[in-house]
Amino acid sequence: MNVTSNADLRNQVIAFAGVLQSAVLVDKLARTGQWHQASYETCIHSIFQQNPKNTDAVYGEVSSLYIGLTTFRKLLDSKERNKLRAVFKYCFGLIRLERQLSKQSKILTTIGNGIQQLSPQLEELSVSDPFISEQLSKLYQKTASNLKPPIQVMGDQHTLQRTSVQQQVRALLLAGIRSAILWRQVGGRPWRFVLMPKGRVIKMIDHLLQPVH
Repeated sequence: MNVTSNADLRNQVIAFAGVLQSAVLVDKLARTGQWHQASYETCIHSIFQQNPKNTDAVYGEVSSLYIGLTTFRKLLDSKERNKLRAVFKYCFGLIRLERQLSKQSKILTTIGNGIQQLSPQLEELSVSDPFISEQLSKLYQKTASNLKPPIQVMGDQHTLQRTSVQQQVRALLLAGIRSAILWRQVGGRPWRFVLMPKGRVIKMIDHLLQPVH
């Protein structure tokens, strides 16, 4: 039997929380047009970490994933899970897209080149600058959005008609895919957390949340 080490579990929980944080922000942005700036910046920052020294470095610090980690904990609670159906759908939609992308080397190369070309702009611009979200949105449209089935984002129609919201949503979806790539790289697989003792996963999430309290 394959037993996941604590170090591997830690990395998997962090990466999966990254996917969830993107999904939560997509859901909130689509419904309300609002988002938590620091959490958004963490997601966008992760896109540009192409050669991180470790999993933590992708997000700057673990405390930046507070939304993703707390959402992960709620997903493990059957009573809370029903309130997160849209987030759950986006999360596994992102994982599904990443699995398709892993077999599409040309598209992955296009994404990598696009990010590399955009990276120098961060010397002068914040990761939350509208120009950055616009360029990431275009990159998502040119690549991942063409895979089938695409992720259908639901929300307030008037809000979703705003160009800035559309661009930020696509940028977050690209960030979610980046975290899904990381999750697979550190050994994450669909339903692994379901098969693992729930108490062990919760204990790890709580451990990662400790510095935040």
